[in-house]
Amino acid sequence: MPYTEQSAYNKFQASVCSKPECHPHTCGCKSDDKCGCCPPGLVATYNDDGVHLACLTPNDAELFQKNTFTCKDGYVKLVRTSDGVFMGCVSESAFAELYAAVNP
Repeated sequence: MPYTEQSAYNKFQASVCSKPECHPHTCGCKSDDKCGCCPPGLVATYNDDGVHLACLTPNDAELFQKNTFTCKDGYVKLVRTSDGVFMGCVSESAFAELYAAVNP
């Protein structure tokens, strides 16, 4: 599945919050502001440390997670090659058998 066209983000450029401390690009919303980090229609994306990285379309957020997710040491990603679906992290010792079962 391809990433969303860049032009699709244009409609989300206006801030949904009027307060300067509640801006979707900084994700600095206070708990009593009742505004989210991203405008409706976009998904907040965070790094492993919980730092807000971006507001992405649901499609781009899914692709970002798939393309940047790493398994813990001793495990590898198992992907179904026919459609690119990430099946999960599996032990290195079980990978060959599971890969053959998922990708006949």
